[in-house]
Amino acid sequence: MKNRGLLLVVLLSLLLSGCTKYYYCPNDVNVPLLTDKNQFHIDGSLGSSDFVNINNLQMSYSPLNHLGLIGNCATYSGSGGSGSEGSAHLLEIGAGYYYATQGRVKLVGDIYGGFGGGKMNSDVNMNFRRFFIQPGIGLRGRYFDLALSWRIVNVKYYNFDANGQTDDYLSSQNLIDYTGRRIDNGSYTFFEPCLTLRAGGRLLKFQFQLVGVNNIGYIPWNYETSEGSIGLCFNIEDMIERAADRDRKKHRNTGL
Repeated sequence: MKNRGLLLVVLLSLLLSGCTKYYYCPNDVNVPLLTDKNQFHIDGSLGSSDFVNINNLQMSYSPLNHLGLIGNCATYSGSGGSGSEGSAHLLEIGAGYYYATQGRVKLVGDIYGGFGGGKMNSDVNMNFRRFFIQPGIGLRGRYFDLALSWRIVNVKYYNFDANGQTDDYLSSQNLIDYTGRRIDNGSYTFFEPCLTLRAGGRLLKFQFQLVGVNNIGYIPWNYETSEGSIGLCFNIEDMIERAADRDRKKHRNTGL
């Protein structure tokens, strides 16, 4: 009887967890590790959390020394924690300050801020906008990069569409909390520590990233607590420089 009771508890837990939906999932943190002007990096990665797959595309560029510009694009797909499929997209832009030491391995400190938004379609549909600030520190070498970042994100939902769901269902997902406040009646803040590792060559490095999610303040509904991704980081300025070197050698060899 004890074994049957334990099995019943496990089955009930699985059923209840399967009915849980998640209404926030982080994207990759954009970690440029810029060290000089005219550097241009493109990162592409595939990420996942418990119930969501994430495609990340990120860019960074330094038009002036110590000034960095960043752009993020992410698409989400998956169940979101129940049998129904869901999707979302996010676009962001930002800017910041960086400082790098000299040497073969450079110590980089930076801070970026930005804003963006997107839309989520799932059991309910809604738009969202968010602001972020992210200080970080890292080491950038020719063959290996290591960085720690701390992103703070504030999210606001709007244009809420219940998508035919009843108030009882919305309450069961805590989209309407015990005070009667709906998810789009406030803003929500998350603290997201991030570890980034890159390894490869001068032009291309493989990237691994892990992002954690911690709430700051009152958040009644469920959210993903982490995201991991693997991808590639392209150093476009090095590609351009190498192509120019090949052209210069070609001209010298032909006498032009």
